[in-house]
Parts: sequence; structure tokens; C-alpha cells
Amino acid sequence: MLIVSIPNPFHILGKLLFLKNGNMPRWNKKNDHITIFTKDILFKLFKKYKLINIEYFRGEFTYGVFKKFDGKYPENELFGHFMILIFKKEI
Repeated sequence: MLIVSIPNPFHILGKLLFLKNGNMPRWNKKNDHITIFTKDILFKLFKKYKLINIEYFRGEFTYGVFKKFDGKYPENELFGHFMILIFKKEI
């Protein structure tokens, strides 16, 4: 089994901020994330493994006016801050 946790590059706020200013909040000068993993890149990276499950963690916004709704967003691809991928090695 292989469990991988990465920042969710598909978060709706990240997409909107990228359209607005050309940067994404999880990949900036202030943190140590250096690359964005799309789904296809993840599958290529772990091609010897079979994907068992994808979970999304912490469905919340921590920015501006949206902060008052923290914890009330679903933990899914659009709102989860992190992706947790569970793989099993193929034999």
C-alpha cells in the first residue's frame, strides 16, 4: 500500500486566484511546495500502483469573507485543502 497526501490543486479558490493573478495560494514563495500534480501526472508517477481511493480533507476557506463559513464546506475536489490518494501495488 502507498498513501500520498498533497495539497489539492483542484480547489476552487486556487483556480479563481490563478485566473486573477497567475499564482496559486499553495505554491508561492512563502512555502516549500515546488510543483503542482495534476491527476494525469499522479497516475504516471505511480503507474505501478492501482488507485484504490481518493479522499479530500478539510473543506474550508481561510481567506477573507469566506472565512465565516469555515468547516461548512464539503470535503470534496472543489473545497478540500488536501488530497489523500491510496494506492496498492499491482502484482
